[in-house]
Amino acid sequence: MLRVGVVTLCIFIGCSFDSSGVSGDADGGAPSDAAVEDGSDGGIVAACGTIGVFRDDFSSDQFSTRFFSWGDSIVRSNGTISFTPENYAGAWEGVWGRRKADMTGASLSIEIPAMLSTTTDVSFFFDIEHRDQRDEFSIFQQNGRLYFYDADQGQSIDIGYDPGQHRWWRVRDAGSTVEFETSPDGNNWTSHWDRPTPAWITLVAPVFGTWEPGSATGAGTVVADNLNINSTDVDWCMVDSIVEDFEDGMIGIEWRAGSTDTSRCAPSESGGAAVFTHTGSGTEGCYYVGRSGYKFENGEVVFELAPLTLADKTYAYVAVEGAEARVAQIEVREGTVCGLLKWSNNTPIDSTCATYDTSHVFWRLQESGGVVSMATSPDSITWTPLHNSMNRFVSEQVSLFFGIGTDSGTSASTVSFLAINP
Repeated sequence: MLRVGVVTLCIFIGCSFDSSGVSGDADGGAPSDAAVEDGSDGGIVAACGTIGVFRDDFSSDQFSTRFFSWGDSIVRSNGTISFTPENYAGAWEGVWGRRKADMTGASLSIEIPAMLSTTTDVSFFFDIEHRDQRDEFSIFQQNGRLYFYDADQGQSIDIGYDPGQHRWWRVRDAGSTVEFETSPDGNNWTSHWDRPTPAWITLVAPVFGTWEPGSATGAGTVVADNLNINSTDVDWCMVDSIVEDFEDGMIGIEWRAGSTDTSRCAPSESGGAAVFTHTGSGTEGCYYVGRSGYKFENGEVVFELAPLTLADKTYAYVAVEGAEARVAQIEVREGTVCGLLKWSNNTPIDSTCATYDTSHVFWRLQESGGVVSMATSPDSITWTPLHNSMNRFVSEQVSLFFGIGTDSGTSASTVSFLAINP
């Protein structure tokens, strides 16, 4: 079960590298969404890591590292953001939160000063998303109708769209229910529909933009503003605050567990450990990746592992990935332990390797003064430095991931992760 430090009172997830906009390999690059499994662990709600991390008034012409964007016609200018749909079937343009945050007892909202044409199939959508197109709530306008949609249950209602009365859209957690609301002024709200509050409300991100099912001819431009403007601007929780002991035997909702081939490698939790077993056939791997973001600046994260006995060409790894797709990683393979910095597509930047000692079961990744360092220890007290990287690493928003992989394994191997920040 994942908890957080009492002093900081954060929640946590382990974010994402989350389903939204993630791709890569299972050997420490940002994993894909293949074979994702979720559980039911929760966390402690507090200021850091909550939905206020996604507050944006669009006063800057650039997105912060908390967001991805996709599409050539997205324009941030004069304190707003606009979308002009591309004219081909299936085209979509959007913005989404890079990690997941806690929306318990809170809300996500957006203002729409100018809407697309209400006589075309082109839609503007505003989603609250846990997993892409599965666990999400959505408000969208299409053909002059305003839809409220629960993707989890495949259910929706719709009403006639009024650009004045429905200028503001909001999805709000009211405790036992999630309310779908609109407002003419951002102050006076009307609820149009409600759904039971799901467990995954603790780990969500905004996704908004346009989608074109057919032709965008005459669709025009939609202008949005004031994303979550009524929330308090908060930061991610420190990476030091994570406390995970894997004692409950369940893959928690804060982790996204995956595999490139579940028949050859699948993660599970048992005996107080996250267990990754590879059959020794093929090049597949399996992993956990955190759904939320963490602040890594002047912080550290420690992983405790059982002593490793790995087959040839099989490796175990722990990693921290920054917002610029750079990965700080410790890995063991072929009898060596390496600390390295690389791109998420596995292109190396710098590294240092040493002979692996099975007594060194604690692995630490640390940031201090712009330097990312890696070290190992037999007792979490006495540390052996492994690698220091002076290359740039964006530490204000990172995700964690760890697991097992193989280049072309022929024998079975198991890696057991016992704790994070024990």
